[in-house]
Amino acid sequence: MSAPLAVRSSDLLCTIPRSVAQRARELFGLRVFAPPFELPAAQVVAVWSQRHDVDPAQRWFRELFFSGRALSPRLRALVRRGAA
Repeated sequence: MSAPLAVRSSDLLCTIPRSVAQRARELFGLRVFAPPFELPAAQVVAVWSQRHDVDPAQRWFRELFFSGRALSPRLRALVRRGAA
């Protein structure tokens, strides 16, 4: 949500997911435009410290994340498209 705030009082633009753009329009009155060309799907990446590899809570959460059960339906669709 920081990108819409950054461009809110400027003549700049940003490229953000449609769901974020729609919410920014509702909250801040920003104008939302579809890009004039096809954009690639966003890549979802997980990074963590090796110290947490064996932590049971961290392993549980990573399993939820990687299986897609911890993701919203929109993020789940992005992950599937990126894996294809």
